[in-house]
Amino acid sequence: MSATLLAAALVPAGAAFGSAASKVEVSCARAAAAAANVASFASLPPAQRRSRKRAFVRAALCAINAVRAEHGLRPMRLNPLLTRAAEQHSKDMVRRGYFSHTAPGGRSFLARIAKSGYLRRARNWTVGENISWGVAAAARPSNTVEMWMNSPPHRANLLSPLFQEAGIGIAAGVPGQPAAPGLTYTVDFGRRR
Repeated sequence: MSATLLAAALVPAGAAFGSAASKVEVSCARAAAAAANVASFASLPPAQRRSRKRAFVRAALCAINAVRAEHGLRPMRLNPLLTRAAEQHSKDMVRRGYFSHTAPGGRSFLARIAKSGYLRRARNWTVGENISWGVAAAARPSNTVEMWMNSPPHRANLLSPLFQEAGIGIAAGVPGQPAAPGLTYTVDFGRRR
């Protein structure tokens, strides 16, 4: 068995924006429009939030794949095991009030991905992770991807030709403030053979 663990990366709220978002917005206009109102998403009851969350996940995947296409890379596809690991991490950060790839008890993102079953029976694998949180427009999927593109470690994960699959977890609220009008993102990237 061989493994590759790419450096995980995180972006705190308030990171600077560049000008690449307009291309992402245009190519993903329909998905972005469905995910434009962050405040309304965060204030929905849990049952309605689930269906709305799908629109945000689609918009995030579309934005990720748009920047990959701009760089001649194949699109990523959603993987349910990576998605479960990413969702659990985003919810945990909001609920327990931390912002890190490692949970307060010391559990790493690699341990979370392994527990999801993603690495089971894989002879070779590569994984990585990006996290982010923001409020209002900064929490839109296209703006989140834009922030990552302006951060070298995040950009490396987004544009790695090694990754074929992604799991996208989005939780309402920000770390330590579940009622805040924002979103917390975890994207777990992977490839296994």
